[in-house]
Amino acid sequence: MPDHLISASEEMGASDSNRENRFPSLNDVEKFHIEKALDEAGQNKSKASKLLGISRDTLYKKIQKYNIK
Repeated sequence: MPDHLISASEEMGASDSNRENRFPSLNDVEKFHIEKALDEAGQNKSKASKLLGISRDTLYKKIQKYNIK
């Protein structure tokens, strides 16, 4: 696995015990990026949506989908 994916997997809390389980699902990656964008934007959804390159409406739907607080 490329170093940048290993780093992201570790940051997301993936276990080192089984290399195959270290590769996160696309849903896990998407949720992680949304949470990081919200943190970086100070929980401002307009700014976070711009960081992610998606509309605010799409961001709200994804926040609801992943039950992000």
